[in-house]
Amino acid sequence: MYPIIYSFGLIKIYSHGLMMVLGIIFGGFILYQFIKKEKMRTDLVMEILIYSVLAGFLGAKLLFIILYSNRFDNIFYLINGGMVSFGGMAGGLVATILVLKNKKQNILKWLDISSIALMLGWAIGRIGCFLNGDSLGIPTLSILGIWGRFPTPLFESMWLLLISGVCFWLYQKNKNRWLTGTVFSLSIGLYGFGRFFIDSVKDESIWFWQLKYGQIGALILIISALLIFDEIKRISAKK
Repeated sequence: MYPIIYSFGLIKIYSHGLMMVLGIIFGGFILYQFIKKEKMRTDLVMEILIYSVLAGFLGAKLLFIILYSNRFDNIFYLINGGMVSFGGMAGGLVATILVLKNKKQNILKWLDISSIALMLGWAIGRIGCFLNGDSLGIPTLSILGIWGRFPTPLFESMWLLLISGVCFWLYQKNKNRWLTGTVFSLSIGLYGFGRFFIDSVKDESIWFWQLKYGQIGALILIISALLIFDEIKRISAKK
């Protein structure tokens, strides 16, 4: 594990934080390029990034507190404890929608484009989780193991890259064939689908009906994606 990339005296650069920052920067750059190409409001990209990142961190921390409240023996654990990605996704999405609604933008079109950038940036951030030794899988002796465990953050990172590629292809090559919002709903559904299987080998305790909390979250994402797509079709049929 490599939690610290560089250390000089009191200065330490942590792998998790570095990869998260790189993910945000690279994802934001990709988003800007797409928005610019579509001749949409590039001035909103930075505002969306700031609010979605802040809300994402808040949501990830809040869900961690809710799920792992029994671990909080003291205030230091509360401050330094981890975060849950599903909460980050929800917080960032809510903030993005609120900004776009306030600016009277085409929310679904923005979310379609954002899906490509989000999945790409998230893939980079997940590498930081792996380097930090977070969210690793169960012990294994298979050739897929690293440090004696399934490298679930790397599995997720590769899955996210694949989703980003699929979203890019659908939007860039076939965008006129799909209803606005299709790429966004598909990205959520695919992410949930992959997470369900990846989390099956994650080193987490069973929560309910032989399912781990990540698998339950994944099922919620899949159901949400289907509901969103159904609503998109319903709205389109009325036009």
